[in-house]
Amino acid sequence: IIGLGWFAMVIVVLSGIVGRYLYTRLPRGRKGLALGLEEAEGERMKLLVELANITGLEREVVGSVLSASPLPERSLGMGETLRQMVRDDWARRRAVRDLRRRWQALGEDRPPLDPRALRRLHRLARRQMALSQQVRLLDATQRLFRLWHVAHLPVALTALIAVTIHVVVV
Repeated sequence: IIGLGWFAMVIVVLSGIVGRYLYTRLPRGRKGLALGLEEAEGERMKLLVELANITGLEREVVGSVLSASPLPERSLGMGETLRQMVRDDWARRRAVRDLRRRWQALGEDRPPLDPRALRRLHRLARRQMALSQQVRLLDATQRLFRLWHVAHLPVALTALIAVTIHVVVV
């Protein structure tokens, strides 16, 4: 029975990593509560205005650099949703670098941003783009998270029961 418990725990750990990734892909506010579509979009627009103020770039330019790629017309399955999430993670890294390059290309006579302001710019840009991507994939992510939860819970309970039986018997 301990073999069953051990394999169930391994599956729970690996599944937990996937679950944590999915959980972080759901838009959340500062207090950690899940945001709805309207709230997330409002937060995203505030970040966009703040980024435009920091960089001095037009809001439309910042928005186009940090815009998320459109979703395919068809409904996304589980595998395609996960692939799109990973692609979005890589696209977010590239977009932040591109935003920095565009800001630097505005003029060499412009004083460079101090390191704290630059870190804040990167953090705000990543947050803005993440919100944009999360809003775009919200329905697919919620559906995938529910399926993950349905699969994860029975395996976790199996591991708990098997280990409990093992401890009681020993």
